[in-house]
Amino acid sequence: MYAANVNDYICAEKHVIMDMKKRIGLALRDLRAVYRVDGHTLSQQEVADLAQISARYYHDLENGTRMPSIDVFEKVAHAFNLPLSELCKKVEEIE
Repeated sequence: MYAANVNDYICAEKHVIMDMKKRIGLALRDLRAVYRVDGHTLSQQEVADLAQISARYYHDLENGTRMPSIDVFEKVAHAFNLPLSELCKKVEEIE
């Protein structure tokens, strides 16, 4: 992105990061809606438990208000029985 000055660049970078948080949240919400265990969809609490993170943290991820570390992102991928690369592809597919 072209930025006229440092402040414009910082604002542009924050926009990209906020957009990525939202895309991650939408991908997680979509995954949770279709992923089934014993015939039922998982609650946010259940996904958080499987990922070994707090329910609040997962809630924030799904709502696009928090950016996960790579370690947490990998834990969430494994909670959905996905390799990290597949979860990344799902995030990339969100427009």
